[in-house]
Amino acid sequence: METTDPQMLMTLATLLLPGVIIDYCIRQTSSTNLNETGSYRIFYLAAFSMLNNLCWYDVIYYCSNQYVQYGLLILTSLVTGLVLARLNKATAFRWIAQKLKFTAKHPIPTAWEYMFGQSVMYLAVKLKNGEVYYGLYGPDSLAGDRLGYFDLFLEKIYQRDENGNWTPIKNIGGLYIPHSEIQSIRVVK
Repeated sequence: METTDPQMLMTLATLLLPGVIIDYCIRQTSSTNLNETGSYRIFYLAAFSMLNNLCWYDVIYYCSNQYVQYGLLILTSLVTGLVLARLNKATAFRWIAQKLKFTAKHPIPTAWEYMFGQSVMYLAVKLKNGEVYYGLYGPDSLAGDRLGYFDLFLEKIYQRDENGNWTPIKNIGGLYIPHSEIQSIRVVK
């Protein structure tokens, strides 16, 4: 039996393409920094592909048209990737994995990224020189998330009076604080 090019293409697509798509979905929906390289990476992608093919075999190969199979392979890989990405973020899923002695990494690699993944919060930022700035971290704020660039930009700055009330400081469009100056950050409720 001769192997034709379309058959070879389908075999390669079946072995690696779902893994690449699933891996992409997981990486894009979480802050997981996986740095697998070489043969381990191929194994990782092949394992995702095998999982996808096991789950969706009847759906993918029901149709005899190869192009429809390619399309279904891509579609099912997206669905599997999004489901696995959601499970990766689920606390219950991580707890079960830990109880079964599986290594369950938190989907967010640093406390900095976890903290600033929240939508809106009020912060008290204490600098190394003792100064404290009170501000709003919201949609127009930014917290650097690259290694070595954990700078902070707060969109609104407040003064705190002796009663603990916060009043906005007028004519300030925000505050940039380099990471090297930050001693601690408190979330104020």
